[in-house]
Amino acid sequence: MTNTNLDRKIGFFFLFWGLISWTAAILRDKPELLVAFCYIGLVLIGIGFIFKIHLLVTSQILILAVPSIIWSFDFIYALLAGESLLGIVDYLFDENLPIVHLLSLQHIFTTPIAVYFLTLKKNVNRKAIFISWFEIIAVYFASRNFTSEYSNINWVYYHPWFDLGRAYPVIWILTLFSMSAVSYYIIKKISFSSEKK
Repeated sequence: MTNTNLDRKIGFFFLFWGLISWTAAILRDKPELLVAFCYIGLVLIGIGFIFKIHLLVTSQILILAVPSIIWSFDFIYALLAGESLLGIVDYLFDENLPIVHLLSLQHIFTTPIAVYFLTLKKNVNRKAIFISWFEIIAVYFASRNFTSEYSNINWVYYHPWFDLGRAYPVIWILTLFSMSAVSYYIIKKISFSSEKK
């Protein structure tokens, strides 16, 4: 199997998962989930792999890596302890819908799969940081304008653990900018280490 064919297969897998996630959100009468970072990321990662736009793939991983790791930790804890530690995966237990449980598993595999293939191609570009920052700003305003405070999609309205007051929007943006930059340098280091082997 050629690298191009493999890229496309991976791309169609992510794109399919993302479109199914969006469709499920609409059918569940939760259109606000259309602007969730994780669903947007799945679709853009899929497009990036299909059309060999690795810069696009990288930018999504920079946004999703840290939240996906935290989600996975809380999910594994909930499986072992019977309840969520951070409250992030509570919705899995509140909604007895197998499709929701299945689609949510993308938090576990999206980042490892994408990072693995990016490092194989040695194609991790610093420009991805700025693309991710642009998307973070765009998604912030989309979430504020098209979703409710009750749904708090992407946590744009408030932090569920801390009351950060009026400074919250600035803290939110700077936190995601920082996570994106740190994720880039970690992925770059992994890519560099793989080159030396």
